[in-house]
Amino acid sequence: MKYCILTKDCYITDGYNRSLISDFTRERFYIIPKALSKVFNKKIVDIASLLKELDEEEKNIFTEYLKFLNQNESLLFSDSIEELERFRDIKLVFLSPLKITNAIIEESEFVKIDENLISQLTDIDIQNLEIRIFHTEEVINDLITLLKKSKVINLEIMVDFNIYKKFGNFWENNTRIAT
Repeated sequence: MKYCILTKDCYITDGYNRSLISDFTRERFYIIPKALSKVFNKKIVDIASLLKELDEEEKNIFTEYLKFLNQNESLLFSDSIEELERFRDIKLVFLSPLKITNAIIEESEFVKIDENLISQLTDIDIQNLEIRIFHTEEVINDLITLLKKSKVINLEIMVDFNIYKKFGNFWENNTRIAT
């Protein structure tokens, strides 16, 4: 095979000294030398031309990485550039059908966390909610009851440490809550 490319579900992230190949389909990560990152960022790699430019030690390293990435199904090989060009990049744009997905509410003298507020958040399909409570603790039990009916997927409650201590095992018993 004359040419190769990384599979389209693999992305390279360059670090300061090394790089990382993230294979999102297989949920695997591979640390590679930064020089190899520059090779694969060219999209299609002409293996024969590259090997001519390398010294013996570099050839061995490159060949070992090709074998390793091939064994992990992270490379595609072909004799034809045209064949490899048929593989299109995956678009990384995520469009949510929701107008608002996240909300942060901090209870204060002006904002009360009550059934009306939770109802409004439910109406606009909030999925990720952070609630900050630093003054009153009475609202916490009611809040959990109200949110059971909502579409909130991720709930984070920030509370004053003294409030946190008063509730003891409450946090462990409500696994839906991150504190």
